[in-house]
Amino acid sequence: MGPFLKTKMRGSEISIIASHNGAHQRFSFPTDVTLQVNSSAFPSNGLLPSVYRFDGHNCNPPLQIAGLPETTRSLLIILEQRDAPVAARTHWICWDIPADRTITTRETRGISGRNDFLHRGYTGPYPQDSLYPFCFVVYALRSKLHLPYGASRHKAEKLLASQLLACGELAFYA
Repeated sequence: MGPFLKTKMRGSEISIIASHNGAHQRFSFPTDVTLQVNSSAFPSNGLLPSVYRFDGHNCNPPLQIAGLPETTRSLLIILEQRDAPVAARTHWICWDIPADRTITTRETRGISGRNDFLHRGYTGPYPQDSLYPFCFVVYALRSKLHLPYGASRHKAEKLLASQLLACGELAFYA
């Protein structure tokens, strides 16, 4: 289980509540711009097709991003299950993705971090008896994070305060 309990967007602020060694800490990042994140594979708040799940092809779906600030130099993307039994679960984190409006299926650009399943890269939602909410969160950054392959979400999010330009989400169920 990863150290992050939740990421929330409220108006022009992004809040991250973290737990490290049993202590909770809140990070808040102001942002004036909200990104619009969509997918050609499923609608917002829709059902993720099985091909993108762990028991399917276990690959990320295509994402389209609108509203990137002109000064965006890289993207960071996180896939999280927000209402997991104990805390939010990170299924994918990837940073230093070129500032592009499209994340392709099986995205290979950028540097993959370690998810909560101790894998580097995408781990799609697991099949369950009922549907659970998930969310792709895309951050537009001023520069690359320059973290090594396999670094943790905790390390990536600590660098957000100085690099964040905008953020957007795409919620879905799996």
